[in-house]
Amino acid sequence: MKVDVGYQVRNGGWRSVGVLEPGKGVRFCNAELELSASCVPESENSAAYELEFRCVYPTRIRLLAELDGENPWHLIPCCIHGDNNLHHARPDQYPNLTREYPEAEYSSPLWEFRADRASHPVSILTTECAAGAVSIAPYSYDLDGQFIRNGVFAELPNRFGVTFGYANLPFTFVNKRCDSSSGISKSTSNPLCGGRVAGKLFHYPEGGRGAVKKIIENLYRSSRECPHFKHSFREAARAVLDAFVRCNYSAEFNHYTLVYQ
Repeated sequence: MKVDVGYQVRNGGWRSVGVLEPGKGVRFCNAELELSASCVPESENSAAYELEFRCVYPTRIRLLAELDGENPWHLIPCCIHGDNNLHHARPDQYPNLTREYPEAEYSSPLWEFRADRASHPVSILTTECAAGAVSIAPYSYDLDGQFIRNGVFAELPNRFGVTFGYANLPFTFVNKRCDSSSGISKSTSNPLCGGRVAGKLFHYPEGGRGAVKKIIENLYRSSRECPHFKHSFREAARAVLDAFVRCNYSAEFNHYTLVYQ
């Protein structure tokens, strides 16, 4: 599995700065960006990375993984499960990772969104024999202490990974009609001029989809927090009712979305 580290240049494209491997870091410096990343093996199949950078303009850092093999299948838990059973539900009912139905708004060969939309902040790819994954802390802070939301993505046929600073493509949860191909995108993003973030890399040369369980269990153990009360029962009930009122079916979008009063 190859994991390329890159940053978003001013025109929206991406520039590679190096390849991240267990036991091998990345260091890069030019007139725009200074970046360093370390990657420490945790086990035969996993490694922990830390990355920090500074940039003269707000940008995003991308960890782009590629895994070769037959029948690649993408998984971002609770969001992207292959093409989300495209042939068992009509197009535009769910996000469909596909090149089919290009006229459908919910069909796209690339899906990118906030990591906290998934049950676990990780993008996974499996093949007939292997599995790979890249995770990221869903939240971090920039150099000024501003709160940053990070992202995950999946792209056909075999590209996947995470971003330090999220973006929503092809559209957002609220705005269901974001046409990024027109160059007038209303999609949201969270670029930053610098900060520090951490996550994990996973590679199972054998196991295929069977390795997904091991990846999820590893992330669950490292991030699990036992629940404890922070609000009263009245506050909790009010929050649940507020969610029911604000998140509802929109006839305009023909989908569930946030309804602001």
